[in-house]
Amino acid sequence: MNEFKFKTTKEINVPKLIIDQIIGQDKAVQLLKKIAKQRRNLLLIGSPGVGKSLIAQALAELLSKENIDGALIGGASLDPDQFVHMANAALKKK
Repeated sequence: MNEFKFKTTKEINVPKLIIDQIIGQDKAVQLLKKIAKQRRNLLLIGSPGVGKSLIAQALAELLSKENIDGALIGGASLDPDQFVHMANAALKKK
């Protein structure tokens, strides 16, 4: 315990962006940044609880709202604000 440089969790500086909060997944973080920069498609597949929604929210934060034409979810087109709001709501349900 003496190796930590803080006494309470209030002293911990938490990065604002979700992508910067990811620990130990440097390769995945670099891949997400590349996907956002190149505007590639991403398909998230995995068991429940492995972090797919968090990855989607991190990617949504990386994409500028001006560059998102709209997301197609279940046949309904959403504007960027609606998409980010849905990602946030999905995370809060957990």
